[in-house]
Amino acid sequence: FGTRPDGSRLALVLDLQAEYQDPLTGLEDRRALALDAASAPVGTLALLDVDGFKEVNDTLGHEAGDAALCALAKLLAAAAPGWGARAYRLGGDEFVVCAPGRLGAGELGRVQAQFARHLAAQVPGPRPRGAAPRSFSYGLAAAPEDGCTLSELLRSADARLAGVKKRRRGTQAAQVARAQEQPAARPAEGPALLWPALTWLPLRKNA
Repeated sequence: FGTRPDGSRLALVLDLQAEYQDPLTGLEDRRALALDAASAPVGTLALLDVDGFKEVNDTLGHEAGDAALCALAKLLAAAAPGWGARAYRLGGDEFVVCAPGRLGAGELGRVQAQFARHLAAQVPGPRPRGAAPRSFSYGLAAAPEDGCTLSELLRSADARLAGVKKRRRGTQAAQVARAQEQPAARPAEGPALLWPALTWLPLRKNA
């Protein structure tokens, strides 16, 4: 409550949910993550970011980039409760999923495939043969082996995420190099010509 100059009382109602909510995606933000981690133990933490996010911004503009972030947030918000987990946006294209138990490729892989289809529709174009689709990369950290505090788990997950992205860049660079080294296809040859057998006859003298 507050008091106005005329002596009347003013009640202020704060929307506490909005105070801990990312305004773009509607997910809970970094402050909410810190509060939740302090009140309940984290079993697995997944730190993820969007592959090719700069490409989306540069190709289609920041509005399309924001739409991609909102699409990923919607997918994570829909999937996380089924894992007993919560999803947060740290900022930029970085997201966190925290689960009380184990979380891995089986759960996150399905969301990756859904998000890859979304990005492919947004940014069409040729890709190296065999290259992984643009989606998101993630690094996992589990307590207690990777740490017991939120900061320790985030550091471990960040290190694993960096390793995943480095390996992916190396794999795709190798695929591009192999594609460039392939010789140009030769035109198809026609059917082989079959020559009749020749028989040499002895020369005869003129009569």
